[in-house]
Amino acid sequence: MSQTVNIGYPPQRKLNEEIHATLLKYIQHGLHPGGFLSAVLNNDLKHAVLDADEENFLNLQYLCKWLYNYAPETCYGSPEKVKKWMEFVKSNNIVFYEKEDNCRTS
Repeated sequence: MSQTVNIGYPPQRKLNEEIHATLLKYIQHGLHPGGFLSAVLNNDLKHAVLDADEENFLNLQYLCKWLYNYAPETCYGSPEKVKKWMEFVKSNNIVFYEKEDNCRTS
């Protein structure tokens, strides 16, 4: 039996397509997202800020809002959650579908 997980589109004016694509690969396939996104997913503000390029630094709040609104809450928040998510996705048959962006901004 498969599990269904909702994921949404980021506000395109806020998050670039590369970040969105990398997040989807992490959520859907358990692929390691790299330094900046790993820090964000791990809830490591210091390293997220230090590893961000200028665009991602300026859009960090929107990335956090997208995670809060659209990502499964079990896939981010601590290094342990991230590790468990990657193991879970790689070992289970999960069906994903995307929904329209209704990201809260306040």
